[in-house]
Amino acid sequence: MSTRSLSLGCVGFALFGLGTLTLALEPQGTTLNWGLRIVGLICLSVAVLLHVDHLSYRIGRPAVYLMIAGVTVQALRCVPFIFLPSAFSSSGWVTFYYTALSLSFVLFGLGLLMVAVHKRTQLSSASGPADATESVDSSGSATRDVTVHASYLSLISAAVGCLIQGAAYFQFGGSQFSWAMLLVGPLLIAVGLISHIDHLTARIGRAAVVLGIIAVVLIAMAPVPFVIDPANYVAPSWNSYYWACWSFGFLSAALSCAFVGRHKAQV
Repeated sequence: MSTRSLSLGCVGFALFGLGTLTLALEPQGTTLNWGLRIVGLICLSVAVLLHVDHLSYRIGRPAVYLMIAGVTVQALRCVPFIFLPSAFSSSGWVTFYYTALSLSFVLFGLGLLMVAVHKRTQLSSASGPADATESVDSSGSATRDVTVHASYLSLISAAVGCLIQGAAYFQFGGSQFSWAMLLVGPLLIAVGLISHIDHLTARIGRAAVVLGIIAVVLIAMAPVPFVIDPANYVAPSWNSYYWACWSFGFLSAALSCAFVGRHKAQV
């Protein structure tokens, strides 16, 4: 990944984290805080778009487009609140916000599933007979590259985690079960990262991997008080705790991107 893409990713995560932090201080947010979140998400989208050809080769074009669509939906859900931050206290707009968030996680989950499909296609192709233009190994099979190094366990765990997140946000705050789903979803994503830790460490460095896992775990911690008692969500202190977990999760992701850049410069 290019330095420019990594820099944009780092800035995007940091801006989104800082914008979310203000929600911990001001429940309705401000024009500035919603603007920071949108600009942060735009930076993340541009970071992917700058790398779209290589990513399409590595994980498949459908997966890349689904993930870009997911980030775009996340940005669009914040737009109304730039113009009227107080709308975040309106039940109708809150429903819109979390429905869009639900859709974005479904898109992320489908994107990860398409990565698994891309891997399966590559493996099937690699095990097939070679054509006239391809080299063969000792068994007579074609020696084509498999560009998806993540295991099926990693991909499916993360995909299911995203889909669970999507289902939970569709009924956000409605029950103890939906809060529990918001806890289980990120933990499954963390499992996906941890099961791929050796390869990721070699590719991007241990510090970046650890910070990435910490980011997901922080987000998983956000709903814990509400799993215990859903009524806690209306308490200002616990509401602030929820947004602070999300904020520090994204700030940790920003640090992870910074360490990826450092690792890239050293190798």
